[in-house]
Amino acid sequence: MYMKNKWLKNSNRQHLRYSMRQASGIALALVMGISVAAAGHTQSVKAAVDTQTADTGVTATTDTANQITETTTIGKNQISIKDFASQVQKVTGKDVLKNAGIKNTAAATTNEIAAYLLNEADSAVNGGENSYNYDLYGYVKYFNRISDIKKADDKYKESLYKCFTKGIMVGKSNGTYSSTRKFLPKTKITKDEAKKMINRLKNKGKRFKLSYDGQVLRIINLPKNYKDYPYILASFPNSYYEKKMWYTKQRTKKDKTPAQTAKILSDEDKDMICAKIKKNVELRLNVDYRKTFTSKWKSDLMNTYIDTNKQKS
Repeated sequence: MYMKNKWLKNSNRQHLRYSMRQASGIALALVMGISVAAAGHTQSVKAAVDTQTADTGVTATTDTANQITETTTIGKNQISIKDFASQVQKVTGKDVLKNAGIKNTAAATTNEIAAYLLNEADSAVNGGENSYNYDLYGYVKYFNRISDIKKADDKYKESLYKCFTKGIMVGKSNGTYSSTRKFLPKTKITKDEAKKMINRLKNKGKRFKLSYDGQVLRIINLPKNYKDYPYILASFPNSYYEKKMWYTKQRTKKDKTPAQTAKILSDEDKDMICAKIKKNVELRLNVDYRKTFTSKWKSDLMNTYIDTNKQKS
């Protein structure tokens, strides 16, 4: 059975109209993260968060709910919660601190607090629950695209998911070929990072774009054959896309490119194919030659080559 995302919309699944040979090529690309090229609207993916150090401090003050003045020392390149919220309000008109429950607004802004304030403002000006793609949000959570989400306070987790889904914050890649990203929720942001985040809040055209299943894309420094793919994943190098695979070597003029096939396949079909290829690879690589080759193992492997659901229908 292929994986079912409980957040996905119910839809009638179309049967695949081409051979598993062609579909497997696309699937392998999707599974390995090659979801594929030229989304046309994304920004280059750079590390959105870095560990900040504060050799020199700047003192800031604020009033708590009890009107007691607090003094907090933050790094000279960092930005206080109060100042960050003020800049957010300047571009959206939303007082995001009013009901935030944050007492010490003189403290440095962290990634999780920035996400909370940004999402509050974006939701207020862009339709609340309609301000983000619910299906995409579901994929981001289902596939654990934010690898360190458990390090965030419960209060801020939803805001991190939504800011990622909206492309306002995308964290930092976990490395080449990775399909997840780390957000470093407790890390303090710099003034430069704050400026970029607020710019994305204000201008939707500056936001990062994601693949249908929640992976960050890029549109610069593309592989030579980028037109063969519907988009290019940020964490995958050009060399991976440009490498000739068996299915590209055997492709005829009548065969469709990954980009053409992606337009025909539904998201549900893509999930099914990806699940089959992933299962195939797992069965092949996780082999104990002393006891693996059972009837069940053979049956499971065989099912990765055929559309079992189509046969049952």
